[in-house]
Amino acid sequence: MKNQVFPKHQSSFGEIDANVLALLVYLVPAVLSFLPNVGLLFTWFIPLMVYLFEKNSKFVKFHAAQSFVLNIVGTCINILVTIIGILVLTGGILSNEAADIIGGASIMMMINFAVNILVFIYAIFAMSGAYKNTQYQIPIIGKIAVKFSGIDE
Repeated sequence: MKNQVFPKHQSSFGEIDANVLALLVYLVPAVLSFLPNVGLLFTWFIPLMVYLFEKNSKFVKFHAAQSFVLNIVGTCINILVTIIGILVLTGGILSNEAADIIGGASIMMMINFAVNILVFIYAIFAMSGAYKNTQYQIPIIGKIAVKFSGIDE
């Protein structure tokens, strides 16, 4: 994991400094993730749009790609856990077992909450690095982002 430091520069989004835009690709999805049902739809969309439309800064593209992958992974895990939880709840309903229903829902909510907290913690580390013009790489996800951003590893 290499934490390359980039010189201060502008992004292609108006007059926004690259480090500020890189920070925002983590911050905006993190805030949106706390809104019910919005998180699943938009936490990955904003970093993807920044990644696709950024022209000047590989630094911003790296952080947008990393935020995109981080949020997609979190969203996929949450969807998978929710589907499993629904199956458990359905089994509890069919068997008329209130304990299965309550237990399944509780476990599903705790796992989803833990995943969201983990994504949020990684986003905080990445935001800090981005604001310092540093290419902070989240383990595993950072390597994927490097490939898509065109930054030398």
